Amino acid sequence: MVNVLLVSDNSDGNNWGCTATSRKLRDEINYTSEIKHTVFLEDLRYNDLSPSIPKRHDLTYVLSEYIKIFTGSGNVYDRIYDSAILSTMHFFDFLPKTIEQYPYKSKKFMQSRLINKYFNKPSEIDEVIINGEGSIHGNRRKSQMLLFLAYVSKFELGINTHIVNHTLQIDTPELKKMIGLIYPQLDTIVFRDPISVNEYKSKIGEGNIIRAADAAWLFDDFVSPKYLNKLCKSGGIDIWVSDTNYSIDFEQDYICLGGGSGFNHGSEKVANNFIRLVNSIQSELQDTKILLTAAASSDQNFMLKVSEKTGAPLISLQNDIRIAASVVANSSVYVGGRWHPTIFALLGNTQLVNFSGNTFKIQSIKKQFGTDHPIFACKMMSDEIDSIVRSVVYAINEGYDNVILTDKQILKLRNKARLNVPYK
Repeated sequence: MVNVLLVSDNSDGNNWGCTATSRKLRDEINYTSEIKHTVFLEDLRYNDLSPSIPKRHDLTYVLSEYIKIFTGSGNVYDRIYDSAILSTMHFFDFLPKTIEQYPYKSKKFMQSRLINKYFNKPSEIDEVIINGEGSIHGNRRKSQMLLFLAYVSKFELGINTHIVNHTLQIDTPELKKMIGLIYPQLDTIVFRDPISVNEYKSKIGEGNIIRAADAAWLFDDFVSPKYLNKLCKSGGIDIWVSDTNYSIDFEQDYICLGGGSGFNHGSEKVANNFIRLVNSIQSELQDTKILLTAAASSDQNFMLKVSEKTGAPLISLQNDIRIAASVVANSSVYVGGRWHPTIFALLGNTQLVNFSGNTFKIQSIKKQFGTDHPIFACKMMSDEIDSIVRSVVYAINEGYDNVILTDKQILKLRNKARLNVPYK
């Protein structure tokens, strides 16, 4: 039996897509292996505040951040917080921020108690699978943690290491250097979209690359509209709504409207734009229900206000993933910018009107299937309300080409999704 360490498992997380994907990835691993230890998504946010003597490259990094107080853009207080206060904390952090820090930071990591937190009994691990789902991009802690754990696994422990199930967007100089150092040494790099493959080949080079598909394509636990109605009547679907006299019939046409990673979720403007959009769609399609969806906690934060102001029911984050995915898959149109709900929609032969995300992953769906459905830029939403409404009406009445996948296409995608366990 092959013993596996699974890094970045978010099957217990507060995101519909992440939950579905991690559960399916775990299932695939467990068909031929045994997951001996799991590093959950929350573990990647851990900060160690143990004091240590800073090295030259630590000082270099922190000083380079201090300079941004004067050269950066935005509010001066935000610059002081981000570039002075947060960067000073780096003196107490085990995580490297530059490739020059990797050799001595990893050695220190190996000698600390943290090795047991992330690599419990490493001598018993045959394969390390790092789930890159949620994308590796920018100078974010999650991206940096995944790369650092990959480095420790391969360079320090000498374990077969694979980064799988992910989108890669090399959008900062620091990230490019880390990718260039680590990725070529890994046993397998499994991308879930075509743009990531081109991104890597154009900026880094060839390597042990596999073009696969997201593990969410393996999701097949959908329930019928009739069963959704039965659940709804018995209180089995968590729905937030301001109008207690609301009614939902999942056997009739309805639209799912969700948020996405490209929105500034704390913005009052975003909520107001969605309120305008709901009211405008309802004015044009009076016989079609609109159901709001909260596929992630950041969406629910503003969708509660949208629901309150419009009366549109909100399918809340707390729903079981089987129910949440089925609501999207059985809708007539999914309007939103979430990667995984878009996959649920495609699996259910649902029409798409997308918003852009914080990476190019939504665009990669369109490229992969050659569809003609629209993708609207989140930042331009205020000016595009009328165009979005027209697109939704067209999706209901006419339908966009190539959005409806054949059984053969879905089977091919599911076979590709199984490539996320590359050592089998």
